[in-house]
Amino acid sequence: MPNPDQLKRLLAGAMLWNEWRKRSREPIDLKQSNLSGARLNRADLRHADLQNADLSWAKLRHADLQGAKLSHAKLAAADLRGANLSHADLSGADLRGANLARADLTDTDFHDAPLQDANLKQANLSRDDLRGANLSHANLRGANFGGANLHSAYLAGVKLEGANFDGADLTGVQWEAARLSVDTGLSGDTGDVPPEIGGQGG
Repeated sequence: MPNPDQLKRLLAGAMLWNEWRKRSREPIDLKQSNLSGARLNRADLRHADLQNADLSWAKLRHADLQGAKLSHAKLAAADLRGANLSHADLSGADLRGANLARADLTDTDFHDAPLQDANLKQANLSRDDLRGANLSHANLRGANFGGANLHSAYLAGVKLEGANFDGADLTGVQWEAARLSVDTGLSGDTGDVPPEIGGQGG
């Protein structure tokens, strides 16, 4: 269960919450909290424990979630445009339909996360753990997957124009009906890469 005082503070608005965080050294315990639809744009949630929290439809544009624990959280249809989720744990989190355009997702753990129909346009996913993640029908245009581990990820029907996979592990990736372009950079262990991009290794 979440810390009730902290949950009340957060729901009072990001501005008041951020001012309180500047003064407080309390660890942030918001696990299992109900924040569905909450307006948390630019909220300082660094290193917060949000495991199993419900953040579906939440507004988290430009929020700072560096190092946050979000495993098995519900983030379906959440607005995370421009958010900082670097080094966060999103393993098993439900991100179906989430908007992560231009988000900083470096060194983030997404393994076994459902990301169907998510918008990851121009997001930075370098060195991410995406093993077994389901990215079917996601928008990955211009996204950076440099050095990421996508072993056995599902990328059916994704939009990949301009995405960078330099040095990524693509072993066992399922690419059915992926929309690709000639500037998709691929190198390293690419596994069963579609023929139209398989010869483009860097």
